[in-house]
Amino acid sequence: MNHTSATLNISDCNNYSSPSGNFNWNASGIYNDTIPNYLGCDSIITINLTINLVDTAITVNSPLLYANAIGANYQWIYCDSALIPGELNPGFIATANGSYSVIISQNGCVDTSLCYSIFNVSIDENTFFNDFIIFPNPTSNKLITSFGTIISKGHLVISNTLGKNVYEQEILNESTKEISVENISEGIYFVTVFDGKKSYCKKLFVVDNLD
Repeated sequence: MNHTSATLNISDCNNYSSPSGNFNWNASGIYNDTIPNYLGCDSIITINLTINLVDTAITVNSPLLYANAIGANYQWIYCDSALIPGELNPGFIATANGSYSVIISQNGCVDTSLCYSIFNVSIDENTFFNDFIIFPNPTSNKLITSFGTIISKGHLVISNTLGKNVYEQEILNESTKEISVENISEGIYFVTVFDGKKSYCKKLFVVDNLD
């Protein structure tokens, strides 16, 4: 008997096809496969397999989309595969109706999320979007938000790139608000205003200091 054996340490993305082609594994583990050796006898292969996965899950808070992947690189795209220049952060704000997805590079692998459709960006919203301003930006202390109109009853939220709210406040018959961000950690955030019917959003940069 001229059986042989070997051990392989394999790292692959998403799935791995065994040397014989008889198996396709999509989870890390220890597997066995059999192929003929050079004498025509069985060669038993032990495969120590590591499957690296890309987290392509998206949190949707229209018109905001958040990539849940941590420690990754991001490139937002239109679902016709055209890249959106400059959109390289976990969070993306849609300023026009359409379908969007994100290419994520994580753990040495690359994958693309499902497409997500945004329908609630209208011409009126775009007008308000242009009038809605926040300043100074970046900031380390105070933030002024100007809504471009008086909101009789609404809500203001500051959320991080994972979709977690770090600040919330009611809006009552106001066109501006002053907010302290001293207790918010340095990073990228989104300031979202809800006027009871629609939502409007701006990207905010919080820094430790501006000196």
